Amino acid sequence: MKNNLFITSIMNIKITIILLLFFVQSFSSQAQNTENESIRALKVVFITEQLELSPKEAEKFWPVYNLYSAKEYNLKFHETRKLRNQIMSSGGVDAISDTEADQLLKKLIDIENEIAIVKNEMYVKLKPIIGSKKLIKLQIAEVEFNKKVLEELRKKRLERYRKN
Repeated sequence: MKNNLFITSIMNIKITIILLLFFVQSFSSQAQNTENESIRALKVVFITEQLELSPKEAEKFWPVYNLYSAKEYNLKFHETRKLRNQIMSSGGVDAISDTEADQLLKKLIDIENEIAIVKNEMYVKLKPIIGSKKLIKLQIAEVEFNKKVLEELRKKRLERYRKN
């Protein structure tokens, strides 16, 4: 039991160090694309460790995960951005009619439903590869990774704010 706690502590320290190094590097004069690639690389390390993926599992897991993550990202960010731009070009939410608002709301709900379908398809494809328990761990790992990234971003913003 103590050995598992020790290993978990070491893994958490490694992840924190990696995140810190990443953010020091990413806030230098590198391009946004490189920063996104670095975040993705850190996410791969984090999820692989959290799920304790074997090399064989990882080889099968990552292509499926990346495919469905890209689909989800497109829906979450690109499709919803189109709707936000449509709202802004109309003068904002207060400037659109109730009919337009109903149409936009329906589109947003449709996007959320598509995201749920994509996630379900991903889970169906991943279940034979990693099993149900690791799928639950995956959901937890994704949330934890996003928390860590947001926490680091907040720290960096606060540091910049304090300097100015």
